Amino acid sequence: MPKNSYIRILLTFGMSLAVLMVGCVDTSVQPIPTTLNYRSQVKIVNLAPDIASAEFSLTTHAKETISFGTIAYGDESSGDFKDIPAGSKELKFNSESLKVNTEVDKKMRLFVVGATPADRNIIKVNQRYIFQTKDDPTNKSLYRPDTAAIAFANGTSDVAITKIQAVAGDVDTTLSIALGVGSVANHQYIKAGDYTISIMSNNKAGDADSVLTSFQANLSAKGRYTAIIYGSKAGLHNKVFTDD
Repeated sequence: MPKNSYIRILLTFGMSLAVLMVGCVDTSVQPIPTTLNYRSQVKIVNLAPDIASAEFSLTTHAKETISFGTIAYGDESSGDFKDIPAGSKELKFNSESLKVNTEVDKKMRLFVVGATPADRNIIKVNQRYIFQTKDDPTNKSLYRPDTAAIAFANGTSDVAITKIQAVAGDVDTTLSIALGVGSVANHQYIKAGDYTISIMSNNKAGDADSVLTSFQANLSAKGRYTAIIYGSKAGLHNKVFTDD
């Protein structure tokens, strides 16, 4: 057979096989979505002690400005989570600007921390995918009977968290979570109850852990929460937010 004819046969066979493979996608395992949601759902929390109150906004890559209103220290943006385009943005407040990325189809809080503009930072806590709602039975692993889920974030300037203890009656749950400054621990599942949560640390490796601060948290069955510790070792604060 002439060499050119042989090459033409191979090319024809390869193209036919490619078409066949494209036409045989198994949609029974993962249906192909008819649309993609290039959106994020966002709240902003002001935990910067030198910002008593400020107007916060996000500017998108397309230069669209999305206002989150005036947020006082210790508060989050009012109303529901704001539905916005996903992607890279600048968070602006007063004369400051911080870069942040909000992922496609994610629901999140953006915590603004730091006592001065020089150490200002954003701690982002992703809660879940937008479509993972409580009323959808396919998401039952996120909303478990008699169980709550809580995420932890370290928004302090100088505290390395070595352990978190949650006590509710005869339930004593110790979470061996090492949280450096600016770190986040994804949602932990514990029995629902009215907890005393203790944040622990030590001066150096090998030392015994000691309690730095404690706070109360009523965690409901199928509830999802985010707890953040912020400030400095000289003055620690905490907040617990309901995610859903």
